[in-house]
Amino acid sequence: MLSDAFETLVVRVLGIGLMFAMTTLTARLLGADEYGAFSAAWALAILLATLAPVGSDRVLVRNLSTVETPEQAGKDTAAAHVCTGLIALQMLAAVAVLGFRGEAWGLRSSWLRTAFLAITMFLPIAVAYLRQWVAIPLTGTRAAVIPEQISLPVLFMGFLLLAKVSGVALTATVAAVLFALSMVIVWLVSISRGPLRLTYRSALGNLPGPSLVVQRAREGIPFVSVAIGGVVLQRCLPVIIAAACGFRATALFALGLQYAGVPEIPLGVINLCMIPRCARHYQHGEFDKAHATVRLAATMTFCLAVILAIVTWTIGPTLIALLGRSFQGIDTILPTLLLASIVNALPGPAIPVMHTMKLESLYSRMLLAFLPAQLVLIWLGCQVADLEGGAMAYLIGRIVWNASIIIAVWRTRRILCLPFMSLEHVRYLLNSQWSAEEADSSESKRSLAA
Repeated sequence: MLSDAFETLVVRVLGIGLMFAMTTLTARLLGADEYGAFSAAWALAILLATLAPVGSDRVLVRNLSTVETPEQAGKDTAAAHVCTGLIALQMLAAVAVLGFRGEAWGLRSSWLRTAFLAITMFLPIAVAYLRQWVAIPLTGTRAAVIPEQISLPVLFMGFLLLAKVSGVALTATVAAVLFALSMVIVWLVSISRGPLRLTYRSALGNLPGPSLVVQRAREGIPFVSVAIGGVVLQRCLPVIIAAACGFRATALFALGLQYAGVPEIPLGVINLCMIPRCARHYQHGEFDKAHATVRLAATMTFCLAVILAIVTWTIGPTLIALLGRSFQGIDTILPTLLLASIVNALPGPAIPVMHTMKLESLYSRMLLAFLPAQLVLIWLGCQVADLEGGAMAYLIGRIVWNASIIIAVWRTRRILCLPFMSLEHVRYLLNSQWSAEEADSSESKRSLAA
């Protein structure tokens, strides 16, 4: 887990740099108006791609973590793709209706163009996301995220530069087509070798029946709110801040939240690495091992979050000075937002535990109850103490949410999602697990030799 998490973190950091370079180059080549249209369509395509599997992608990664035959892996993979394909057909039909009747209904041509560009990129993004969920338990997290984090930005930037050199007029439409083409190429190359090749070949030969597709869709429905909950919170926060404090405060809060998100990067990486492990522990009834592994992972995420928060807080004044005087208010809310990031890292991989141990329905209900409460709390905080009050309300909301998650997991699965307080305990646990793995490896070698 340590090596997989570290390697994935390195890939993630490189991916963030490449994504920044990709967006900067795209904006420079397209210009403000066309890049605005492309980015709006891109955001809509990502949202649609997140919704399209109706949660079957999360069920897929949980099942693939415990399957033992390529045939079963292929059947589960095919079921998730069929679910996504059926929803994609409905979305395409809706866009076609908008295309024929949109002007009669009073929709602007710019919105119709955005919808068409989003659909152009939507399906390649959806199948790429599915490939990533398939690859996590089969090839490891690092290998699973490399195509989208490294290969895709490099290929897309190459296509943009080639189009520019060739004299093609770069517009949002051209960029959307090139991005979709890049996604398709990366997807085809990534599934053409290794375990993914066997799994996808098996999927073609084990197409699921209607009953299995319906079953996977029903199992995945609780994951829909899980998948979009964070997106909804992030998109609604600027609206609440703007309504309560104005647009300048919205800009300050958005940038502060972006800086404060740095300490949570290791949490996202470790969560991906923990999904297959939590699923296997649950499948085999190994709750003691799951408890130890989860607490070890929580210790890692919490310590890294504290270190990154201190670094971010130290260099924060320099970053704010580079932004200019109009952004000086960020320094008043940055410490509070950094504390919120540390609180988010405190439970460690609590979310993978709930996703893989049959607690997704409970998580979905908790999320649906928490989201409006968090937004109302932030609005009230802004009314009481302006932007600083909104930041403090955000911190209070994160404390309540993470405490609720910790309590829910402990009461249902007896797994304490909190870091170890003693480094000596961590060292003992690592040594004991290392010795156990060496013993298992030696036993396997002796059995194979016999």
